[in-house]
Amino acid sequence: MISAPQRYAPRRVKECVSLVDLLPTLVGIGGGEVVLPCDGESLEPALTGGTTRDLVISDYYGIGPCVPHRMV
Repeated sequence: MISAPQRYAPRRVKECVSLVDLLPTLVGIGGGEVVLPCDGESLEPALTGGTTRDLVISDYYGIGPCVPHRMV
């Protein structure tokens, strides 16, 4: 969840996002430049009504079976 009412109109975004996207998004909002390589992509287009990529990759290693879970 990102709140910047002076910059973006309130809205719900249904785009695919990942936690790695927070770094480039917050750096961009702050006016900085992301140092490449960076795994994430800025979510600023989604905050202004545009779109982002149409898939994300996620890994989960937790309690349960001794196998990793992945989703695309």
